[in-house]
Amino acid sequence: MKRLGSIALGASLVLAAAALAPAACTLGLDESLIGRVPDGSSPFGDGAVSEAGSGGDAIAEGGQIEPPASACAEDKDCKPANACLTGKCDLVRKACVYDVCKKDICTSSSCNVTNKTCGATFTPYKFRALTFPVTQGGVGCGNNPARCFVAVHPFVFVGTNNGVVAFSALDPNINPPATIPVIGLGFIPQAMVSSGSRIYFLGSVLGSAPNYRIQVAWADVPSDPFASVITAKTVLATFTKTSADLFLPGIPGEAFLVHSASNFPTAIVTAPIADPSKIDPLPLAGFTNGESPVAASGSRMVFQQFTGPGGTTVTFSLETGVGTGTPSNLGDQNPPVGPVVQQQYFAQGPDGSLVWSVAAVNPGPPSSVRTVRVVWLLADGNATKFEVAQLQEVDTYTAAGIPQVVGPIAWIDKDHVLMAHALSSNLSQTKIELVNKATGVVGGKNFTVAFPVGQVGVAASAGYGYSITADSSTQATVSVLAPGCAP
Repeated sequence: MKRLGSIALGASLVLAAAALAPAACTLGLDESLIGRVPDGSSPFGDGAVSEAGSGGDAIAEGGQIEPPASACAEDKDCKPANACLTGKCDLVRKACVYDVCKKDICTSSSCNVTNKTCGATFTPYKFRALTFPVTQGGVGCGNNPARCFVAVHPFVFVGTNNGVVAFSALDPNINPPATIPVIGLGFIPQAMVSSGSRIYFLGSVLGSAPNYRIQVAWADVPSDPFASVITAKTVLATFTKTSADLFLPGIPGEAFLVHSASNFPTAIVTAPIADPSKIDPLPLAGFTNGESPVAASGSRMVFQQFTGPGGTTVTFSLETGVGTGTPSNLGDQNPPVGPVVQQQYFAQGPDGSLVWSVAAVNPGPPSSVRTVRVVWLLADGNATKFEVAQLQEVDTYTAAGIPQVVGPIAWIDKDHVLMAHALSSNLSQTKIELVNKATGVVGGKNFTVAFPVGQVGVAASAGYGYSITADSSTQATVSVLAPGCAP
C-alpha cells in the first residue's frame, strides 16, 4: 500500500472542507476537483478536454485490476470501435475517452445503436445546453448539493435521499438523458467526490470504541459511453477514529481523510479497497496553532487561519509528507488579498493548482460584504507560494452585514472556472457563470436560478460544466453547460 498510515484501502472522497473550520460555507465538496488535463487542453479550442485519472485500470470481479484496454499516449491512439465515436487521449491517466456523434464541440447528432452510425442531422447547442429534472429523489448528503453532485465524463452523478443515480452527459440534444443505474453501493452516501476516472462514496462511522467501522465505496467510471450500468464496490472498513470530518481529493485517484482532533490525523486512501481493511490516520505537525486544513494541492494539505480585527486577515500554509508519519509544514504566508471572511470554496486542478472563491468585505467593524472574488491561489502541485496576481472580482454587493453570497466553484481548465454566487440584486437567487483567469466573467455565459447558494452545486469534467439545484425533498434540476459554445 502507498505511504505509511494510509490503509489497505483507498478512496478519494470529499467530505466538505469546512467541517474542520468555523465557516459553514466551506462544508461543500470541491466538485471542481474532478480531473482535467493539466496541460490546459480546453473546450474553447478544437476539442473537449479529457478528465484526469490515476492508472485508468478497471476493477474486475474479485478485486483484480484488469489491464487498461484503451491505453494511449496521444489522440491518434484512441481508435473508435464504430462510426459514432470520436476518441481523445486523457493525457493524465493515459486512457482513451470518447464522445458520441459530435461534429464539433457545440454540434451533435444521435447514434443509431443498431448499426452504430450517426444520424444525418446535426443540431447545435449553446452554453446552457440542457436542463433536466432528477425525479429519483431530493438531493442527499443532508440536502447539500455541494457534497452530492459529481461528474466524470461522460456521466454526471447525483446523490439523492434514495441513493445515487447517473445520467449520460454525452448529447445535450437528448432530453431527458439516459439514466444509468449505479449498483453495488450498499449505503446512502454522506459525501461523494470524483478523482480522475473514479468516484468515491462516504457513508457513516458505525459502532463503538475500539471497533469503529466506516462505510466506503468506489466506482471506476467506464470510458465506454454506451455503458448501461456503473458498478460500485462497497467495504465496511475498520476505522481508528470516532469521526471522518474532512475528505479531500489529493493527486488524481487518491484522497485525504482527516479527523478533527487537534493534530488533524490524516490518512491517504486509494482504491481498489481490500476487504477487510483498516484506516488509521496519522497526525499532522508543524502548523501554527489555530490553523485548520481546508483544501489540498496535489500531495500537500492546505492549512488556513483567519485572524486580525473581525477575523478578516487570512493566513495559509502547506503541509507536506501527509499520511507518511513524517509531516512537515512550510510556514505561514499572508497573501495580500485584503480583508476577507471565511465564506469560501476551493477547487483543485489535476496538477495540484488551486482556485479559491471568497467573500471580500469592507473594513469594519462592523464589516459588510463588498464583493465575491476568484483567486488563482497556487500554480500547481509544486508551487510553494500562494499568489494573488490572478484575482477576479465577480460581483459587488451593498447589503448590510455578511449574508451568504459565495457558492461552490468548479475547475474547468487552467484558465476557466464555473462558479455560483448570490445575485447582487436578489440574495435569495444564485447566478452561475463562467470566469476567465485573465479577463474575469465571460460575457453572456451565465444564468440565474431561483434558489439561494446553499441549494446549488456545480461540477465539471472533460471541459463540460454542470449545475444542480435542490428544488424540493423529492426533486432536483441539473443543467449541462458547454463553456466553449455561444451564450
